[in-house]
Amino acid sequence: MGKKKIKTVGGRPVVAQKMSLRRVGDGLSSALEVEPLDMSIGDSIVLVVRGHVAGVNLVESDPKDPDNDDLDEVLVVHGGTITVADDTAELKEMLDAQAEQNKLLEERKKGIQRIPGTDGSEPADGDAGSETEPDE
Repeated sequence: MGKKKIKTVGGRPVVAQKMSLRRVGDGLSSALEVEPLDMSIGDSIVLVVRGHVAGVNLVESDPKDPDNDDLDEVLVVHGGTITVADDTAELKEMLDAQAEQNKLLEERKKGIQRIPGTDGSEPADGDAGSETEPDE
């Protein structure tokens, strides 16, 4: 299964986008000076980073394959302001949804396919509209 083309640069297909997040340590150190944290090993923390794209690099998608013309785009992001966020229900939902998408991507890379309706994510055939009002 080939990768889907995102765009074309110089006549070559860009098939993946990656990110390099840099310079976040200083912002985090400043945030901890303002409000220190009482944390232990194994604790979970949610960090929110505001950064800016400082560069865009193109790299060979598969440098070991001389016949592969595909490129990956690497966004170089420099962190600016960083803060610790409360793990609100909305934020938890966003992070959980992204974690599920990441899991599905890794499964697809391994050739794993899910059957709709077997994992609770999609209704099985015949289940749609089953929440009807009983006749009175």
